[in-house]
Amino acid sequence: MTKAILRVAFSIALTAAFLSSTAFAAPKSQLVLAIGGEPEGGYDPLTGWGRYGHPLFQSTLLTRDANLKTRPDLATEWSLSDDRLTWTIRLRPDTKFSDGSPLTAEDVAFTFNEAAKIGSAADLTALEAARAIDDQTVEIRLKKPWITFTENFYALGIVPSDSYGEGYARKPIGSGPYKLVSWTEGQQLIVEKNPNYYGETGPFERITFLFTEEDTSLAAAQAGQVDMVSVPATAADAAPQGFEQIVAQSVDNRGIVFPMVKDEGKVVGEGKKIGNDVTADPAIRRAVNLGIDRNQLVEVALLGHGSPAAGPADGLPWSNPEAAVNFDLELAKTELEQAGWVLGNDGIRVKDGLRAAFPINYPASDSTRRMLA
Repeated sequence: MTKAILRVAFSIALTAAFLSSTAFAAPKSQLVLAIGGEPEGGYDPLTGWGRYGHPLFQSTLLTRDANLKTRPDLATEWSLSDDRLTWTIRLRPDTKFSDGSPLTAEDVAFTFNEAAKIGSAADLTALEAARAIDDQTVEIRLKKPWITFTENFYALGIVPSDSYGEGYARKPIGSGPYKLVSWTEGQQLIVEKNPNYYGETGPFERITFLFTEEDTSLAAAQAGQVDMVSVPATAADAAPQGFEQIVAQSVDNRGIVFPMVKDEGKVVGEGKKIGNDVTADPAIRRAVNLGIDRNQLVEVALLGHGSPAAGPADGLPWSNPEAAVNFDLELAKTELEQAGWVLGNDGIRVKDGLRAAFPINYPASDSTRRMLA
């Protein structure tokens, strides 16, 4: 399906959570978090796990600190050839996976080659091949210079070449800070510190992630069953007894994704249509972009806990403030008029018999999306 993330975005810049007043008050070996949804595809970095956050069970070649500065992770040295086609990467010595087996350049090469072969979430279209030069040196060759290829060094978790296969997503082995204890799908994930991890870890030996809906999470907090709970904007001002509110800057966007091609009768998955005749018209997408008052939505739907966003990169160094679209209802109307969308008797615009109406789908458990919709 060809889609676009229209710049109808709302940045929840101040993400709220409730923290138990006893969570850090005394030495404690376990932490229980109520965090909401779980990854549908499991914990396989080759199919997308960790793409937009730390992969937890696995390590990456590079990482970024709190100021988004590059820091070494598995890689200790890295260089690009003069023709910009070959990366040579040295790995930290004596690194082990959580099962005690050594992590070598062969595992790194396998991860990149396998991810490219299966068509993973990582953009590896420019990859020619990766190969191990020796146990601690890997060479990654590109088909052509590709400036954004390095994003894979930060995002693609390394998997063991000798044990990766069917079932890995549910029983991951990696060299990250934590290892899997158990995963009860739809209920909880339990992890504990990886004794073979080479870096610093947090204060907790074991962490339990509860996959609960918002109402259930708040009820668990009120019953004292969790140490921390992520809350929607609508509940941010009502901390349960024994909890305190913590607020953190985030880039937690909500946006609308519109099909940009017409409905040709094709379907995917469980009969979901590909394309939409209304949103395939650029004038519709421009009008929606212009006709939504983001400031009002932040105040009403998010109760002021957020800020309008122009796109998914808002708040990041590479965001483009000039991409922001100002609310202009009259210009939105003009866009539609010029494209042939005329106002019908029922208040819905029509063009060649097609009504300018379309569904907006969202997860029922996400109250923020529900309020914005």
